[in-house]
Amino acid sequence: MNLDRLLKQSVLGEWAFSEAIKVDGNRTSSVGHPLPVTNWQLDPSRLLFICQPTGEYQLGLSACISIFTDEGPFEVLDEDETHGGPLNRSVKWRVERRFGEPIICSTFIASRMELKPLIEMESLPLETEEATITIENYISNKWKRIRRKIAPAPVDLDNDSPDSPLILINRIYNKRLQSIATIATGPSEDFLVLDQDIDFTHSPFGRPVHWRIERRGNEDVYCSTLTMTSPEIRKLYGEAVDAILGSQSKMTVTLETYRSDSWRKIRTPAVDPRTGKTCSLESYLSQEDQRRVTETARHRRGSF
Repeated sequence: MNLDRLLKQSVLGEWAFSEAIKVDGNRTSSVGHPLPVTNWQLDPSRLLFICQPTGEYQLGLSACISIFTDEGPFEVLDEDETHGGPLNRSVKWRVERRFGEPIICSTFIASRMELKPLIEMESLPLETEEATITIENYISNKWKRIRRKIAPAPVDLDNDSPDSPLILINRIYNKRLQSIATIATGPSEDFLVLDQDIDFTHSPFGRPVHWRIERRGNEDVYCSTLTMTSPEIRKLYGEAVDAILGSQSKMTVTLETYRSDSWRKIRTPAVDPRTGKTCSLESYLSQEDQRRVTETARHRRGSF
């Protein structure tokens, strides 16, 4: 668990809320501002928001309600209370393990007048002078298992890109990169996430990448999820992926980098129907390629 990165997420979430409740016309445009909420399902004394990065300097803040599920209670990994910060008040934060991911939440008190830009006043009883606010900071969209948005908000990063069962297994050896197209052999698992973030600018793909380090058995596996177009995928793997892509114009694809062959326990190689052979690619990593990989890794380690 990278606590420094998580604490930065919590501060950014508090900052996004402080920007969203500004009423003096000085709200910064970098915050995805939710529309006013009127919903009888709201608990007027406890309000919940999901905060997610939507760009390198952009955040989406969405009012949500809890969905009744069998999930939880979640394990608390760390917690404390801070004072001051973007909201200039006491904030209690805690880190919970949810679906394998460390999720940091901030809880604080906001007054009725502060909530006016976010919540239509008829949603709050007249006697409600303040409310308890909780902001849950997510990188992935796993919050959808237990939360539901109650107002239009900025779209999720992969909202319009269907999830794909296509998983590219990467192996690096002797300065060569081997990439094998595979599919999962069973339902997706919630592996233990050690660290994660979204890289908006430094990916070799030139597009946002949700990267994470997962503990799988005795091995730490580096994973990257991004959106690729169907032509891009077919250009690499040809007819072997036609059955997976279907008529979709783009899909989210996951790349997993292993040091061992343990991936074979949960992944099945895709076979080219024309040759009956496993669909894979090999390429040589030049010194320039290795330098770019090192720089990107250094940026992600220090991006908090």
